Amino acid sequence: MLFRVIVSPDNIRRVDISESLCSVEHLKNILQERLELAGDILIQFEDPDFGNELCNLTDIKELPKDKAVLKILYQGAIQQRDESASSISSTPSLNDLLPSTSTSRSSTLHLTQRDSGMENTFAMRRKEIVGKQPFVSDVMNRWPALFFEEQICAEFFRVTRVELMKTFLSSLDEHSAQLIKLYRSRSGKLDKELKNLLDIFDEKKTDVLEYRKSTALRGLPLYLKEQSDGFLKTCLDTDPVDVAVQGMELGILTVVEDDVGTVNSFPTTRSIALIIEEQIVLDDISSFPTAFALLFGLIYALNLDYPKNLRYTFEVIQKVFLNLGTDCSARVQALKNSLLK
Repeated sequence: MLFRVIVSPDNIRRVDISESLCSVEHLKNILQERLELAGDILIQFEDPDFGNELCNLTDIKELPKDKAVLKILYQGAIQQRDESASSISSTPSLNDLLPSTSTSRSSTLHLTQRDSGMENTFAMRRKEIVGKQPFVSDVMNRWPALFFEEQICAEFFRVTRVELMKTFLSSLDEHSAQLIKLYRSRSGKLDKELKNLLDIFDEKKTDVLEYRKSTALRGLPLYLKEQSDGFLKTCLDTDPVDVAVQGMELGILTVVEDDVGTVNSFPTTRSIALIIEEQIVLDDISSFPTAFALLFGLIYALNLDYPKNLRYTFEVIQKVFLNLGTDCSARVQALKNSLLK
C-alpha cells in the first residue's frame, strides 16, 4: 500500500508498504522505523467519506484500499491535560512522553531533524502567528515542537538574537540581592503581601540562594504595585485541572503536594507549569525562575501582549533583565536606577 506521510510542513514522505497491515499499532511501528520517528505518535488519515478531512486512525480497516494520505502528530505536545485526568497528580507530563536524552541514535537524529525543521520554517511560522494571531491550541497543533523547552529558547533567539536563558538567569543572579533589599525598604503596613513574602523567605534555611531568586521574581509585581493574582497561582496536586487553570490567560502554576501533615511554609513542589488561554502548554519545569524565563520566551514566540495589569513587571524583564529596548517608563526607570546604586 502506498502512503503520503506528512511529518511536518517541510517533511512530507512517500512510503510504500508491501506487507499486509494487521493493526494501527503495526502501521505505527513501521512508520517509526522507516521515518525514524521517536516518541508517542498519533496517526490521522484523509477520510474520503468526509471530503478527505483528517480523522484519527483507530482501526486499520478505515484506510482506503490502495493508497492514503497520513498525518503524524506527536501526542505529548498536543494532549489536553484536563481530558486525560481528573487531577494534576494523575496528569502525564511532557517529560514522560519525550524521548530520553540518553537513548538511541534515532532519538538524537529526530531531535536534530526537529531543530532543523523549526529553523527552516521560521519565516512561514512568524508570518502565520503575527498575521493570523491564532489561538494557542491551534499553534500547538500546527507547531507542536515550539512548546519544547529548547525550542522556546531557540525561537526567542530567532526573533531577538538574544540568548534567553543565559541572559535572564545571569541578570537575575546580578539583581536578586538588591531587589530583596528594595523590597525590605518598602515592606510594612502598606505592603502586607510583600512583607509576608519576605517573612517566608527569611524562614528558609536551605537552598537560600535559589529561593532568593524566586522571591525576587514573585515580589516584582508587588513592588511595582501590580496585581499578580491571576498570573502566579499555586494549587494542590489533588485539585482538578480545569479548576486549577480557570481564569489563567497567561501565567505560572505551581503544583504542591497535598500533605495534611505539612505545617511549615514550604510544601513540596510537585510541578511547575506554564498556562496560556487556560491550558497547560508546558510542565515539569525545573525551577520557578526557569518557568518565568520560558513564559517570557513564549510571549515573543507566540506574539502575545503583556498582561495589562503586569505591564511594568514585564517591562522590567524585557528592558532590565534582557536588555531589549532602552526607553523605560518612569516607574521602571526608577527601579533600574535603584538596582544600579
